[in-house]
Formats: sequence, C-alpha cells, structure tokens
Amino acid sequence: MTPRSRRRGSQAVEFALLLPLLVLLGGGIVDTANYLAAQQALAAAVQDGARNGAAHDWRDAESTDAASDAAVAAAAAAWEAGGRFEEGRFEASVTTVQSASVVKVTGVVPVVSYFPVSGFPDELRFARTMRLDWQPSP
Repeated sequence: MTPRSRRRGSQAVEFALLLPLLVLLGGGIVDTANYLAAQQALAAAVQDGARNGAAHDWRDAESTDAASDAAVAAAAAAWEAGGRFEEGRFEASVTTVQSASVVKVTGVVPVVSYFPVSGFPDELRFARTMRLDWQPSP
C-alpha cells in the first residue's frame, strides 16, 4: 500500500465520522429557520386580526360578534397570505378590562420539525390584545 492510498482511506474515514454531525448541524439550522419564520408569520397574522377587530364598531352584542368574526377572518387571511402550509386556528373575544373594551386574538399553529432532536415545541401560540376605541363619524 502506498502512502497516497493510505491518505485517501483516512480522509474517507474522517468524512464518515463527521458526516452525522454535519447533517445534524444542517438540520438544526433548517429547523431553527422554520420555527422563527412560523413565529414571525403567526405574530403578524394575530396582529392583523387584532387591528382589524379593533377597527369594527363594537358597541352592542351583535357588533361585538361581528368584530370577533372579522378579527378571526383577518388573522386567518394574513396567515394564508404569508405562504405557510400549516393550518392555523384563530380565536377572538371582546371583553372589558379596567373599564376599557379590548379585543383579544389568539392563534395556534403547528410547527413542522424535520429533525425531531431540535427540541422545538409541536405548536406555537401567540395572543395580541388591543383596546377598542370607537369614535363617531362627524
């Protein structure tokens, strides 16, 4: 055996030893990027829903339901427009907190993990509360 062939063999062994670590590192980067993108898209969708719900006329019970429905519809539309493939669940409620009416929008979406060893949760949750300010038109 020549020294050159021994060197090639040792390089192959070193690569075989490092390959699993490189795959785990690459998978961790992909999972982290996917998790952060889903988190950002969910926060934007819930924020859009809360903003849309706060803009509705909510002074009576029927309007409160319409504001909640509009908030959920806006959040779902923003989630789908973000290009995410996972199905999101959104809820909204209008309540009174310290003599001010607020709309609270909550979103829950699953997180797809390509490498389960990354340790990320299976689903993301995000909630946004906005105060409802109704101003009559002139």
